[in-house]
Amino acid sequence: MLKELCQAGVECMTDMPKPFTSRKEYPEHEEHHDRGEYSTDRREPSMRRKEHEEHSWLEGSYKAIAVTVLTFLFSILILSFVGKFLWNVSVVQMFTIARPVESVWQIIALMLLLSLLR
Repeated sequence: MLKELCQAGVECMTDMPKPFTSRKEYPEHEEHHDRGEYSTDRREPSMRRKEHEEHSWLEGSYKAIAVTVLTFLFSILILSFVGKFLWNVSVVQMFTIARPVESVWQIIALMLLLSLLR
């Protein structure tokens, strides 16, 4: 069993990518065509790629948060208009103690009150 584990470890080590050996293989040493300068970024390309992926992931998460917030606000708006209609049509006619709602803000306040009482 130990022999099999050692063989598996050696096989994994041989599958690893080869290290950079020449200056030409380092992308940070490539000359910038527009400025005629060399880059000062000494990090490995995999680290730069990882940072770029994290940055793009953050941009994606900000977009997802914005979409979530806008969807939440849109659903509250729709529910408040539907709630206002249903309140004025059904609740006011069924219960004499209830008054008609004049504003959507009253329904939003009622929704907030009911969610706090839960």
